[in-house]
Amino acid sequence: MRLHYPFGFSACLLLVLLAGCAKKSSPTDATLEAGVYTNRFFAIKVLIPEGWTVNNQESFNRAKEVGTKIVSGGDKQAEAVMKASEPRTKQLLWVSEKPVGAPVEMNRSLILAAEDLAGAPGVQTGNDYFFHALKVVTGPGKPLKQLNEPFKVTLGPKEFYRVDMEAKLMGRDFRQGYFAAVEKESALMLIVTAESAEKIDEILGRAGLPMKKP
Repeated sequence: MRLHYPFGFSACLLLVLLAGCAKKSSPTDATLEAGVYTNRFFAIKVLIPEGWTVNNQESFNRAKEVGTKIVSGGDKQAEAVMKASEPRTKQLLWVSEKPVGAPVEMNRSLILAAEDLAGAPGVQTGNDYFFHALKVVTGPGKPLKQLNEPFKVTLGPKEFYRVDMEAKLMGRDFRQGYFAAVEKESALMLIVTAESAEKIDEILGRAGLPMKKP
């Protein structure tokens, strides 16, 4: 019995270590406490601007369904591509200045999402990510108009690539800043909606993510 004990102990220890190594963190590994969203997977924090609303998953799902149809501009292939990416995409955070559906002309918002890129090892940077994504959401007949080429920025501690879009939907003019970073086989996406580039930068500052160009 004494001869078997060390081997048994070592085997148990090995199983514990292997189990620990096999445990993978998820992009949804996050907390929301005292107005601060902390994502441990991406090591990023977002401050919820004072007075803003944190929207729930049901509101996001409804908005996503409508948004997919609008952004695709009737392009069935683009709509199919967006729907195919849904199982790989996780909504992490969606905050808006007013509750969803509030009777206001502009409801400024900030969305944080992640997409699993394990099946696309060639996508190494936010610029690579935009190379593919922009072909789906922009083009003839689609409401989103690309205003610039992706350029590198720093938001808080992280490096992203930024692209700006504008659109006119339901008689209203929108401006959106799209930010993308790639790490741990995942794309981290930040989308800020407001009426101007200045307002987008202001929202980033209030969220604790002041933008800096290299």
